[in-house]
Amino acid sequence: MDIHGENSFKAKSYSSAAFTIEKLELPLAGLPESKILKIRGIGDSVGKKVVEIIETGELKALQELVAKTPAGVLEMMNIKGLGPKKINTLWKEMDIDTIEALEEACRENRIAQKKGFGEKTEQKILESIEFVRSNKGKFLYKQIEDFALALQQKIEQKFPGEAISVTGEFRRQLEIISQLEWVTTATKDELKNYLINEQIQILSEDKDMLILCAENFLTLHFHLTTKKSFANKLIETSCSDEFLAAWKSLSKKEEGEKEEELFKSAGLNFIPPYLRETSSVLKKAKKESFDDVVEMASIKGLIHSHSNWSDGAYN
Repeated sequence: MDIHGENSFKAKSYSSAAFTIEKLELPLAGLPESKILKIRGIGDSVGKKVVEIIETGELKALQELVAKTPAGVLEMMNIKGLGPKKINTLWKEMDIDTIEALEEACRENRIAQKKGFGEKTEQKILESIEFVRSNKGKFLYKQIEDFALALQQKIEQKFPGEAISVTGEFRRQLEIISQLEWVTTATKDELKNYLINEQIQILSEDKDMLILCAENFLTLHFHLTTKKSFANKLIETSCSDEFLAAWKSLSKKEEGEKEEELFKSAGLNFIPPYLRETSSVLKKAKKESFDDVVEMASIKGLIHSHSNWSDGAYN
């Protein structure tokens, strides 16, 4: 709404409602409409929009705004230092509706001359554009976690008789994920028939690999294998190059349905994927197990406290 220059008070009412909803102890989906409309900070008008989202999963008003917004203008929301009101100025007053046009205007020093921007803002915009480009197609682990786990569950349900496991960067729990990968015994044709639709297209394929693109921004790799080679392929695809080179010099068994079997045959304790980075961990696995590694499930509670030293109250 701010990008389109609509009533600022109306836009703020949505922000206020979002803040209120975030602080609620009970989920709104479990409340009757009459109670939702009476919640302080939401109100009747926005409350009806909340009910619409609960009942349909969508918000028509938002869809209409997005539909009349150029894709390049929406992309500008990823540029650090550009809020919706500044984007409105660039679009409506300077006729800039793409990242490329924005970059050109910055390099020609036209942005700095506009009231409310300046040279520092102009430089920050250029730096942010470069950052966005260099990180295109890359995601933080948390950003991609729900999608990866949901797709894993769906494929398992579709092919209950096949072995399938997420692998690659996600299984290693790397901070930055550039692609999602799976190892599976499902056939290429089965996967194609199930996965290909308007949101997922084929990028490439051969007898051992199927590569897809989801939503035009996320790459999905499916390593096709047999049950006998499943564990070996899983290890090969969920470790660093350094670890893999060292592993191949120790591995004695090439076939197996479970990774634990292959580690045991090499005289090693099982090494979790998130520790398969250096060759030194293989030496450690000869003598030690990794059963006591702290994981999320190990955490029983969190303590957060402030002292008067850290908060500026100490004199």
